[in-house]
Amino acid sequence: DHSFTGHEVAYDLPSGVGRKNLVLHGGRTCTPSHPDAQVMLGFDDNTARRAAQEAMRHAEVRYRRLFQTAKDGILILDAHTGEVIDANAFMEGLVGLESGELLGKQLYEIGMFKDTEENKAAFRELQRTRYVRYEHLPVRNVRGGMVQVEFIANVYLEGDRLVAQCNVRDI
Repeated sequence: DHSFTGHEVAYDLPSGVGRKNLVLHGGRTCTPSHPDAQVMLGFDDNTARRAAQEAMRHAEVRYRRLFQTAKDGILILDAHTGEVIDANAFMEGLVGLESGELLGKQLYEIGMFKDTEENKAAFRELQRTRYVRYEHLPVRNVRGGMVQVEFIANVYLEGDRLVAQCNVRDI
């Protein structure tokens, strides 16, 4: 006596059609003018959408693994504010911060530029040209060590958000 919608099933169809992901919908169709109870079933082939979702999930896992295991530091900044919105493990090690401690910080706060004004000038240049490169940028980590890095940043849209990707290589 109740209708249902969105019941997912996987089914192996014969004759070489193969496995299909189906979404079932159903319910009674009786009305006052047609009191005999009948059942109507609907089938939506969800196979392509399910495959696309699975491919997207695999791509996200592959991207995240590539991002986290890179042997270069990678920072993703909000291109308007300059705040770090993502960073990989190598970058955290390079500046001596723990996982998640980079988030919300400015580049000068993590040792990338000597002072606030130098940081602001570099960031304005990045915003203006959408690309900057520094070949021998000294980085002081939180433990007091100094490392020379190559710093390359470019700006692009990520969905509807403008971000700057910074690749930092220990040279």
